[in-house]
Amino acid sequence: MVKKFDAVVGDILQNPQFAKLKQENHHGTTRFDHSVRVAKIMFWTTFHNKNYTRAALMHDFFFGKSTINHPHEAAENAKRITEINDCQENIILAHMFPITTTPVLYFGGWVLIVIDKLVATYELGRFKRSLDGEGKGYFRGKS
Repeated sequence: MVKKFDAVVGDILQNPQFAKLKQENHHGTTRFDHSVRVAKIMFWTTFHNKNYTRAALMHDFFFGKSTINHPHEAAENAKRITEINDCQENIILAHMFPITTTPVLYFGGWVLIVIDKLVATYELGRFKRSLDGEGKGYFRGKS
């Protein structure tokens, strides 16, 4: 399964610009790890759909703080490192719908919205430092 995933997204994962996401904090983990986690789930749930998986991997391909414009930044950054088609671009641009106004045109866009929110919730609960600073995560409680 790993070889099939790597065959679909290996060029992106090996790209030095994309690898810089390893330095970006996101949901208590790195933006790189978040993006890979989302892409792997997309890969499995859409029966290895290449367009959907590549878009899922690049959906948060931006640097700095997240803003309402980050889907546009992610799409532009994706275009700088690889060729993306209309399907992939729409999925990246629409992944924050309905907060952003780009309409979802592909089934994979709806799937990404759900996967991204589920993964972000997991990451916040698993990795984000608790308010008391003990690093137990929001869903772990006190020992």
